[in-house]
Amino acid sequence: MAIVAAQTEIVASGLELNAVMDLVCREARKLTRADGAVLEISQGDEMSYRAAAGSAVAYLGQSPKQLGSLSGACLAAGRALRCDDCTVDERVDREACARVGVAAMLCVPLVHQGRTLGVLKVVAGQVRAFDDRDETTLNLLSGLIAAQLLHAQDFQHVAGAALEDGLTGLGNLRAYRERLASETERAIRHGRALTLALVDIDHLATINATRGHAVGDETLRRVARSICDVRVCDYGFRISGDRFGLLMPETTERQAEIVVRRIHHTLQRADRFGNTAPVSIGASQARHRDSDILHASAEDALARSRRAHHTLRRVA
Repeated sequence: MAIVAAQTEIVASGLELNAVMDLVCREARKLTRADGAVLEISQGDEMSYRAAAGSAVAYLGQSPKQLGSLSGACLAAGRALRCDDCTVDERVDREACARVGVAAMLCVPLVHQGRTLGVLKVVAGQVRAFDDRDETTLNLLSGLIAAQLLHAQDFQHVAGAALEDGLTGLGNLRAYRERLASETERAIRHGRALTLALVDIDHLATINATRGHAVGDETLRRVARSICDVRVCDYGFRISGDRFGLLMPETTERQAEIVVRRIHHTLQRADRFGNTAPVSIGASQARHRDSDILHASAEDALARSRRAHHTLRRVA
């Protein structure tokens, strides 16, 4: 019954790719009683973490190598693989597992009509956390999951042109509004954290006027890359000329502070031309179903951040 309910919710989630992937991870974690779940997409010789739930959320956006990982072995074998004890299993990166507190994991490939899309993996902090029943559960889900992902990918490919910012490759204002509304509703309904960060480039107009629009455009692309480095690009948006939005599902304001610091640190370093990209960032956590309230709260936080930067510059 739980599997049928999960399949029904996945089908009912529509064709929005990120919504499908997030839901898949949450359901896989719940059904197997795992600490975390992650959906990995094969990209060259790497496995890109595209969606996650539970303890695995902290590693979104990472791209570990296929070689030497259980996910890569699962992809190559085309069948479910289980690791009962990561401290002794040579198929996994034992040092990496120890660092993140993973003691057991279970992977299933996502295959539909001969097309392998990726791997669904659940992890736990205790050895022998998964059994044959969990493997059967994920195998039963994997076919439908793969079909939904394939349909969602095809749909997104068609709709992407209308939802993408041409300069940065991030989602545009329309994509931001749609995703903000759906993520806010989902977070409040399920009682999960959601934090929105707004990133504003300081003095972009001055950069354009004094250094040229080519440098200004590269500054915009650099900020977009920094957002993708700390979170997958699917959660980043360019919502106006010099402003970006970053949605962080299952992330509290305190956890988001780490992301904000990483963005600041990256952009304060000079690029190969000696240019920096100073920004102001404001973040707020969803507490109401109304996504406009979340956006307005993040705007207020951004204004406070900008005033603080101006005060520091005057003191300096």
